[in-house]
Amino acid sequence: MNDNLLWLYMINDNVLKVNSEGVTHDESLIHSEHGGNCINWVIGHVLISRMHLLKFLDVEWKLPEIIVPLYNRGTSGDGYDQFMQLEKLKELWGESQKLLTETIGALTPEQLGETAPTFGDFTKPDTRERRILFLHFHESYHLGQLGLMRRLLGKQGAIQ
Repeated sequence: MNDNLLWLYMINDNVLKVNSEGVTHDESLIHSEHGGNCINWVIGHVLISRMHLLKFLDVEWKLPEIIVPLYNRGTSGDGYDQFMQLEKLKELWGESQKLLTETIGALTPEQLGETAPTFGDFTKPDTRERRILFLHFHESYHLGQLGLMRRLLGKQGAIQ
């Protein structure tokens, strides 16, 4: 199954790359006048999710301390002047992708089927595989938003 998990995370890697291609840092801070977040926030937010996933998989990967209070779930997206440069976020994304590929690729079917420890909002027993799949869904949900945000910037959709 980890081949399928790797494939799903490779798709998300491509989605982020094509949807952020040609977007400047200043453009990454633009959001809808009707509310919502911006490209920069989405990428930072998904990086936090990946940090939690890696920790859950026993890989210690720390993001710069500024990321969590600015990009965490439930934050308003205020403080754009403090947001990280888009290129730095994309660099961190590359680091996380490499670590996820190595870690998920090494999981055995037995490890995927193990009962996962509780963490964060995950208080009910479940398998390691189902937790990974849920976190992938969460990531995909947000990365899908990048396509709409890209169009808000007046750019052509990257995924046809």
